[in-house]
Amino acid sequence: MSDKSNALRYVGDLWQRTFAIVSGRYPGIEAEHIYIDTLAMMMIREPSYFQVIVTSNMFGDIITDLGHSFRAA
Repeated sequence: MSDKSNALRYVGDLWQRTFAIVSGRYPGIEAEHIYIDTLAMMMIREPSYFQVIVTSNMFGDIITDLGHSFRAA
């Protein structure tokens, strides 16, 4: 799960609480929280690290574009 709750305090709380509740229902699936700027760097350095990314539309648009750049290369 990715957000920018370190800078957008009032937005991240709902995302993080919901993610913790839902991911807790699936103990066999590894889940973690990564700030979006760190996630973007990790996508560039090691894109195979990720299988699924959960984020808001605002950040999802950005990282989707980043992900498509790997397919074009």
